[in-house]
Amino acid sequence: MLKPLNQHLTSPGASQLDVLQMWRDMGMVLQLCAQFSVLHLDIKDANILVTEDGRYKLIDWGQACYRSEIVRLVREHKSVRKGTESYMAPEVFNSNPPVAYDERADQYSLGLVAYYYFNNMRLPFADKPWGQLSESERTQIKQRRVSGMEPLPRPEGLAEDIWQVLQRTCAHQ
Repeated sequence: MLKPLNQHLTSPGASQLDVLQMWRDMGMVLQLCAQFSVLHLDIKDANILVTEDGRYKLIDWGQACYRSEIVRLVREHKSVRKGTESYMAPEVFNSNPPVAYDERADQYSLGLVAYYYFNNMRLPFADKPWGQLSESERTQIKQRRVSGMEPLPRPEGLAEDIWQVLQRTCAHQ
């Protein structure tokens, strides 16, 4: 039986160690994808499920493509903006005109998933959970994040070594 990541990481007894395990396991999936030049392009918490024995599964490969497809679309001046804006890497979000991107876009999105859970289910710059924000607030938060004009706020209580890795993962390219 599979359950949504959100349900798993908000259940009693879930901890930062569970978030770290998810981040590591999904990072290994993305490493394998990179070996084959495959981009998922829609990494978000809703696309990660958990098995009964605690293994994480990445689902919804509908937007996935080979990196060469992104390069081809850029050469043809076609849109390469794929994914969910809330978790989208800045280089994808701001891809007008189209720019080629690589596996770092997926790594960034996975970093935002980890950030979300390290930050009490709030994305960067959000002062309350995403579902409680107006559309206008969501747009402002996304713009702040993808602008690269200010550093991501550090989640409260996050260990320094984890924060350093998270900052590198979610660095503006």
